Amino acid sequence: MNYITGYYTTRFGELWDKSLFDLVEEAILGVLKQNKLENKQIDAVFFGNMLAGVLENNLHSTAKIAEILHINVPIFRSEAACASGGVAFNLARIYLDANPNKNVLVIGAEKMTDYSPEEAITALSAAASGEEQEAGLTFSGLYALITNYYL
Repeated sequence: MNYITGYYTTRFGELWDKSLFDLVEEAILGVLKQNKLENKQIDAVFFGNMLAGVLENNLHSTAKIAEILHINVPIFRSEAACASGGVAFNLARIYLDANPNKNVLVIGAEKMTDYSPEEAITALSAAASGEEQEAGLTFSGLYALITNYYL
């Protein structure tokens, strides 16, 4: 059986003075400190993120996390649109089922406030199909259409 031994949440808000990876670092160091863990006790890391590749042109987030932790362990990035953090959590659970008595770190992080609404909406639209993008649908619009269908 797997256990959640702790968590850490950064402050929510615009946070103009912090980058995405400043927030990731704060979360990593915060959860380690709160739970009296050392970085060398982490056996694998699972990072859920959708937008760093699109908004920041950064698909190398796993290396940045390794740099923050100063460890050489498997680090996995999951991208599943709005479910990226949940998928990271589920992948960690599957990993622990196959590797009992290990410690994993699961991180879910996004930062959209450094970008204009148009840039953020365009990035979020990357999770839609080409046809939906071509029609100019946003996720808010898609959710409204789905709601209308069910009402």
